[in-house]
Amino acid sequence: MLVDELSDDWEVHFLKGQNLEKLEKYLEAQKFYEKSLELNPDQALVKKKLKDLANLVNTEN
Repeated sequence: MLVDELSDDWEVHFLKGQNLEKLEKYLEAQKFYEKSLELNPDQALVKKKLKDLANLVNTEN
C-alpha cells in the first residue's frame, strides 16, 4: 500500500483521507487527515478538511 511505502509523505495521507471521506468513512478519514497535518503542520488545506469533516460528523449526529 502506498501509505506504508511513503509513510512520511503528508500528501499520501491526505489523499487517503480524501478517498475515505468520499466513501463516507469519516472517522478513518479523520485519522489520515490528522497524520497528514502532523507531517505538515502548516498545510491550511488539511486544517480546512479536518474542520469541514468535524462539521459534517456533528451534523449527522
